[in-house]
Amino acid sequence: MIRLTATLTDADPVLDQHRMADGRAVMPGTGMIEALAEAARSAGATGAFALEDLYFLRPLEAPAGTPREMRVDLTREAGGFAAVLQSDCTLAGRDGWQTHAEARIASVVTDTPDPLDLAAITARMGDAERSETHLKTPQEAHLRFGPDWQVLRARRFGAGEGLAHLVLQGGTGDHVLAPGLMDLATGWAVALAPGYDATDLWVPVSYGRITVHAPLTNEIYSHMRLAGGAADARFDVTICDTRGRVLVEVRDFAMTRLAGGFAAQVAPLSAAEVTFDDAAEESRPQTEAEERLAFTVAKGITAAEGPRALARALAVGAPQIYVSSLPLDGLIAQADVPPKAAPTGQSFERTDLEGFVAPEGPVQEALAQMWTTLLGVSPIGAQDSFFDLGGIR
Repeated sequence: MIRLTATLTDADPVLDQHRMADGRAVMPGTGMIEALAEAARSAGATGAFALEDLYFLRPLEAPAGTPREMRVDLTREAGGFAAVLQSDCTLAGRDGWQTHAEARIASVVTDTPDPLDLAAITARMGDAERSETHLKTPQEAHLRFGPDWQVLRARRFGAGEGLAHLVLQGGTGDHVLAPGLMDLATGWAVALAPGYDATDLWVPVSYGRITVHAPLTNEIYSHMRLAGGAADARFDVTICDTRGRVLVEVRDFAMTRLAGGFAAQVAPLSAAEVTFDDAAEESRPQTEAEERLAFTVAKGITAAEGPRALARALAVGAPQIYVSSLPLDGLIAQADVPPKAAPTGQSFERTDLEGFVAPEGPVQEALAQMWTTLLGVSPIGAQDSFFDLGGIR
């Protein structure tokens, strides 16, 4: 395993220049992307590389004057690395690490993309809105940007697409994907989202794939296209230099609306989300339920197989379809075997029980016991979210 570490404070530009309207410093998703890109370079990626299946799991905040430790762990796997970005935390008096983002880093062997035809794209769009300093985006009703984010110089829109001109004064330094420039290059056209208004903040959820052909230059063009979405809006983005040379390609970038504001959407940290520092937690054997889950995931449907399997299932036209990479009879038989109780000390007693609804009936009670065994959290309520309790998508 390769581990890279850094100490951050709210005075660092990536945090200081990206604050909520109330002044809280929150690392942008593109700050995490830059950390992963730098990790890829440190691991030996000298040419084009890709960040795949990148998911943001929890925001990284930096209270004023409080140093935060951040680390990126790379685990070698076929075709690249599995990457996890974490920061230090304390939960119930125990020190550990909470996960903020996960992704795969893969090397890319591909022909250089054809240059972007900026003239042709411009010709099919409306008139440009320009500024000699910077154009504000709707997101700035909820965020306070510093100068590294004040980069939008011109924008124009067409049918489900937009083209923007962005300039970062002073250059990009040693960055692969300068966070402020990348943030605006992938989010400036959020207004293309169906039903968008500026009432709520929209935040990144995931990226299907970010292919980095070359580091961002200080002057770029961003061609954003709406790729679908209802609750979430999805975009494809091509970023090029002033000559049309493609630097970065983004596919299936998902953003979602934070109804009720940032604080209302952040669930309390749970023990299942934390990698604790103490040796007993680090070295404990997996429970039977964890071993079952690990085996099932290892034999599961891959990201590449999933869309094809879904298309085939929908084409059948039957009212109910089961799609499984494992024999269905064996999975059913396995599920019928009750899991053994977890060893003493592996269950974390919850204190956030406001609105708790106890499970009712044999099905809910059995599910609650399974979740307790798997997640190490109790009690489990009938209205609890598996993911909010620390389950992984």
